[in-house]
Amino acid sequence: MTISAYGLDSTINYFTAKEDIRNGKIRFYTYGQLCCIPSNVYRAIDSLGKSYGYKTINIGMGTPGVEIYNDVVEDYLEQIHGENWRNEFYRKVDSIHGVETQIKKD
Repeated sequence: MTISAYGLDSTINYFTAKEDIRNGKIRFYTYGQLCCIPSNVYRAIDSLGKSYGYKTINIGMGTPGVEIYNDVVEDYLEQIHGENWRNEFYRKVDSIHGVETQIKKD
């Protein structure tokens, strides 16, 4: 039970999240292919994440430990930026995508 509750079957887990936060290395791990996002849009979204104090790292394949890690980071960022920080972030991401769409149409 403890192994799965903390994601200890993965090197990315609850405890590594706590350690990374303590060391100021705030990260969100994503997984899956990024083939549908133009590189300039990806860089803009990555830069936006950095403005909120974290770096996004794509690891290709997810694990329960990664989900737990991201939950801990999400809670931390909520304490720093407020309860609705994610909504604000995604509004800005939508704006980035909108700019990209507009550029392609011209």
